[in-house]
Amino acid sequence: MQIDGSPHDWFEGRAARCSLIVFIDDATSKLVGLRFVPVESTWAYFDLLRSYIGSYGRPLALYSDRHSIFRSTHSEYTETKETQLGQALRELDIELLCATTPQAKGRVERVNRTLQQRLLRELRLRSICTIDDANGYLPEFIEDHNQRFAVAPRCQDDLHRPLDGIDLLRALCCRYERSVTAERTFQIGQNIYALDDQSIRPKTRLSIREQQDQSFEIIAGSRILAYHKLRTLTQGAIVDSKVIRQPVDPRAPNPKKGHKPKLGHPWKTPF
Repeated sequence: MQIDGSPHDWFEGRAARCSLIVFIDDATSKLVGLRFVPVESTWAYFDLLRSYIGSYGRPLALYSDRHSIFRSTHSEYTETKETQLGQALRELDIELLCATTPQAKGRVERVNRTLQQRLLRELRLRSICTIDDANGYLPEFIEDHNQRFAVAPRCQDDLHRPLDGIDLLRALCCRYERSVTAERTFQIGQNIYALDDQSIRPKTRLSIREQQDQSFEIIAGSRILAYHKLRTLTQGAIVDSKVIRQPVDPRAPNPKKGHKPKLGHPWKTPF
């Protein structure tokens, strides 16, 4: 399957710009998944992939570009560090291929251009101007598009695989590794959480799975731990640069100026 996100003014000024996530079968040019989202994100791909696998099964591979959602942009982690989507695909045994040029995944690039013409006009004719209404129309559009443009595959074998007991909800999530502090807490983002089980020792490694509703599954070894939110760290006040650059009063004490010992101080006397 070739996948891509297409940011565009889909509503022609009737609403804010958004992105369309596209899944297309490389063998048949059949659209197997479309979804409008505010921005292209990991959770957007998780949602569409969950729907796609529920309908068809697990594909052999996904072919994408080198967006940071699919491939780490940090050069020191290029070969070893996986993104959140990459970890989920590895657990589902789905290979992720990242194209180095747009021409390498030309099928999804061409259908993006087609959709920006055909789908955009269909939305205009139906006076659709919200993401929810547009997503409600997409199944009808997909069916009509596939009847017109899908072709028969060279091989009729369906290579999709069943889930084989894999929990799709747990697989398509964000993963973190944390260590328990001396206060039996751990931090994710600006939020600090406390473990309900006080028998957990400090420095214990936690495997954390986050769902889209920001609920967590905390795992230590083979145990699933209960937790509660302790507090949220507040960001410091943003100070205007004009305030920072105010002239300094020369009569004000200089906090960076150190203490100068007297002549009789031991530091001043020789050995």
